[in-house]
Amino acid sequence: MTAPASLALSVVIPCHNDAGTLAPLLAALARLGPVVEVIVIDDASSPPLHGADLLAAAGPEARAMAPGWLRLLRQPRPLGAGAARNLGLTLVTAPHVIFLDADDMVMPDLAHLARDLAQDPTARSFDFCIFQHHDTRGDQERLWGQRPFDDRLWRQAGLAHGALNAVGADQAAALVQTANYPWNKIYRTAFLRGKGIGCTPLMVHNDVELHWRSFLLADRIIASDRIGVVHVVRHHGNRLTNRHTAERLRLFPVLDALAEEIALSDRPALAQAFNSFVWGLTDWIGAHLPPEDRPALRAHATRFWLTRTPPAQRRALRADRGALLDRLGIG
Repeated sequence: MTAPASLALSVVIPCHNDAGTLAPLLAALARLGPVVEVIVIDDASSPPLHGADLLAAAGPEARAMAPGWLRLLRQPRPLGAGAARNLGLTLVTAPHVIFLDADDMVMPDLAHLARDLAQDPTARSFDFCIFQHHDTRGDQERLWGQRPFDDRLWRQAGLAHGALNAVGADQAAALVQTANYPWNKIYRTAFLRGKGIGCTPLMVHNDVELHWRSFLLADRIIASDRIGVVHVVRHHGNRLTNRHTAERLRLFPVLDALAEEIALSDRPALAQAFNSFVWGLTDWIGAHLPPEDRPALRAHATRFWLTRTPPAQRRALRADRGALLDRLGIG
């Protein structure tokens, strides 16, 4: 019997001192089926990663993959996950790509989704497919699936159920407000390259640009309720997500550029969603910054409010999120 058609997927994984979690991920990708290559960017791990060691730790299925299935490159110094993903994208040879973290886990539904997309003629030529995921923060609550905030947005868009759903403009304005993750989407490689979409080469918040410009520039988006990836959240340790320093303020020039690009697109629903996102993120940053860095955050936020937030949006934000703005000393 002929195997059902499936998308050919490249997987790009940045890795910094995560060899222990990377090996089981490689084993799972070898079993998945549609993954034709895995590109690991070693972000100056210590000790350096070695392909033979990774394959040996991943087990027989990974070692049995075709030569070149695992491609390993090393950055000379730590540049962050964004720079690593951008480098990996330049090396992708498959028509479609997914970005994973080194401690993510892939589910069988990711392979089912790849087959769905390949076999359904209405889904062809999509720019990206956003799919649902499980977040390990739900484990203690015995909940399977996305966090409640993201789940509400999927329901608001009317896309909570369905293996393949086309995403309209109003639905995109809801889904774009989900957490700005790089690993819950299958991208068409030529879409990212043709539109010049990538991650910001920052240590933190590097995926904001990838997420928002994808939604802004895509002509065809597909949504799927298949849970393709389990994202592991670790609240302690030296992971980039646990850094709460002034380096997070480097995001504001990126937000400025995105606000300008979105404003020029004349998509008011997306612009409103972006402004709401900016203030929610700013509030989150402020809650975690050391006190000595908060005046600088307030200065950045005030400038963004005055230069990037149109009066109509200011009024809407003041009505809907007044308590948040008060905490930031804005408006």
